[in-house]
Amino acid sequence: MNKKNLLIGAHMSIAKGIEQSLYLGKEIGCTTIQIFLRSNRRWEFNDFTNQEIYKFNQAKIDTKIDTIVAHSRYLINLGSSSEEVQNKSLSSLDKELINCDKLGIKYLVLHPGAGNENIEKCINKVAQNINKILNNNHSRVTIALENTAGQGSYIGSTFEQLYMLLSLIEDKNRIGICFDTCHAWASGYNFTDKESYSQMWHEFDSIIGLDKLKVIHLNNSKTDISSHIDRHEEIDKGKIALEAFKLIINDKRLESIPKILEIPYNNYQELKRNLDLIKELVD
Repeated sequence: MNKKNLLIGAHMSIAKGIEQSLYLGKEIGCTTIQIFLRSNRRWEFNDFTNQEIYKFNQAKIDTKIDTIVAHSRYLINLGSSSEEVQNKSLSSLDKELINCDKLGIKYLVLHPGAGNENIEKCINKVAQNINKILNNNHSRVTIALENTAGQGSYIGSTFEQLYMLLSLIEDKNRIGICFDTCHAWASGYNFTDKESYSQMWHEFDSIIGLDKLKVIHLNNSKTDISSHIDRHEEIDKGKIALEAFKLIINDKRLESIPKILEIPYNNYQELKRNLDLIKELVD
């Protein structure tokens, strides 16, 4: 693995303008970034203006960061038992895909969702709703379904559940997976030494296929393996051994996949410290 080719970054704030997320990312050493398109806690979504799009495209040129991931807002839940929430989720996801396309963003990370029904029924509902979206939305954006920690009634905590969901989605070219290390650990997957790491990816490839892996979230976990509790931690401060991140960052099969940190931090220097730590793990 060549450090110059390392596609590593972090989730960056858009508070000062969506284009500023790129400049901030460049400043701390990112070669890729993840952003929310708008506030992740509100349903309202204003389309991007021509000026915002121009500034964003200029920032991509200035920073040389052109692999950008968007994360859908947390309110979206395609598995909800509430018809109102489902309708709002469908409308919101549709707008996010359209606006990702306008900004030239290839991947939109989406939490699969949760519901009061059994897992199989919830998976079917989520798949039906994604099909509704993709059948009517003609953007070039790929939805990357994120594995979950298995907390509460959330689906998508196992490779089998993710496969079930993928198999029900009609447009295979616009759907993929975002693998989150904290969530995988919390749901029971161990990948902290060469043997367990190799076994986990063999299982992923056998069930889902490595070609469906589009984004990786690099996060440590505050909680033990199989806790089913989603609590992110800095790279060298959690329960996941540093060796796990070294194995990921040196895996040539994953070289072209954007790797994003979503860790807690108080300032950008702390975030930079974690990015630098990841870079130091490169052989």
